[in-house]
Amino acid sequence: MKTLSATSTPSEEVVDELARTFRSEQQRLFRTAATMTRNLQEAEDIVQNAYLGLQERLIRRGSVENPAGYLHVAVINGCRSYWRRQRSLWQRSSEPDLGVDLDEGVLRREEYTEVVAAVRRLPRRQQQVVILRYWSQLTDSEISHALGIAETTVRSNLSRGIAALARLLEVGT
Repeated sequence: MKTLSATSTPSEEVVDELARTFRSEQQRLFRTAATMTRNLQEAEDIVQNAYLGLQERLIRRGSVENPAGYLHVAVINGCRSYWRRQRSLWQRSSEPDLGVDLDEGVLRREEYTEVVAAVRRLPRRQQQVVILRYWSQLTDSEISHALGIAETTVRSNLSRGIAALARLLEVGT
């Protein structure tokens, strides 16, 4: 597991390592955020905020254990915050007109929303593993490294998470 260390002002070497870490993870981070939020601008903001958070943490604490893992978890948490804000906005808005015919695209969005809602109901570790596997397309080894847990723990949480999702999604059918 990689650790970045810095004093109050990160050295050029640390800044370069931060940039390398970000570039290597950026595409997966963006794919995760875009898939979870369904909003490209918001996804970009979430990924950028995760990177800025990593920089701030490095300056504040002097080191960051597993910077790639920090970025992935920060993006997942950013997406959760986005959906909390959206839910609050939806609760304040008026009810939609249900007399309008639903097309296939709307039905797909509803199914997607059901899956995202079910994932949010999973315990935190299962959520993280499921999101990193299916949205970020990370391997067991990469998830293990990102979250700082054993690969066997990744597999057991993934298995439990998928089983729980199957039960949650059956209830709605």
